[in-house]
Amino acid sequence: MNRAFSLSILLLSCFSLLIVSCEKETTGSLTPDTSVGESAFATEISTNIFLELNGFLSESRGLFTFSKDAFQVREAGASISSCINVSITPADSWPKTMTIDFGEGCTTGNVTRKGKMIAVFYERFQNPGAHITLSFENFQIGDHKIEGTQIITNNGLNAAGIANFTHEIPSLKIISPDKTIYFSSHHNIAWIEGSGTLAPADDVFSISGTASGVNSAGQEFSAAILASLIRKVACSYIVSGSTLIKSGGSEMTIDYGSGDCDDKALINNAGEVKQISLSKR
Repeated sequence: MNRAFSLSILLLSCFSLLIVSCEKETTGSLTPDTSVGESAFATEISTNIFLELNGFLSESRGLFTFSKDAFQVREAGASISSCINVSITPADSWPKTMTIDFGEGCTTGNVTRKGKMIAVFYERFQNPGAHITLSFENFQIGDHKIEGTQIITNNGLNAAGIANFTHEIPSLKIISPDKTIYFSSHHNIAWIEGSGTLAPADDVFSISGTASGVNSAGQEFSAAILASLIRKVACSYIVSGSTLIKSGGSEMTIDYGSGDCDDKALINNAGEVKQISLSKR
């Protein structure tokens, strides 16, 4: 499968598989402000779209056919797994709508998803300037219902010759049993390692940009990446980088370390530093 197209499938599927794993312990009593934990949670939902899903990609390699002008599912009602159905329409013109349907409940990797992710491709995604619009229909991952839109744009190669993408979230609503978070962001994702190989396990991405939202208590927050966040597909956590979060007159930084693959991060609140675990609850 073409690596650029593989990335587009990755972008469409990662979001649903990673939301549960992104709810970090920062949402607990380790932070003095609700905005800190919930903005970190929402920001990671955004950046985790770019994590690699080896299982999905390997299972989907034989699902699509390609031509000079288009791609399409090999067979109507094709299935990536026994409970995930994918359709692409129309077959011979643009734009194309890809629907990933998890039905009334599909459990893979101990995560249950419901509903649909709907992606509109306006041209072949490997073309610089091409973009995908992603939305959701009755979509739920674990206990979290997701509403809103995302836009992923292929920027081509930057000045350093590195493939990079713009990931915009004009609006996102995360509805959990005990809270609702509103979130928007504008991130740049640089594919800094692994783009020349077919094995996604060596892929590394660098994320920069800003975000904002409203926490479950109705308080506004902003999040700015100070040092690019580095995500290795081979690791379950951000391995380095830092983010500044502002809300209610307070500021706090989250430092993810210097490259080691571990679940540790440091929170600095007005000079008071605490170590937290990034493991899911």
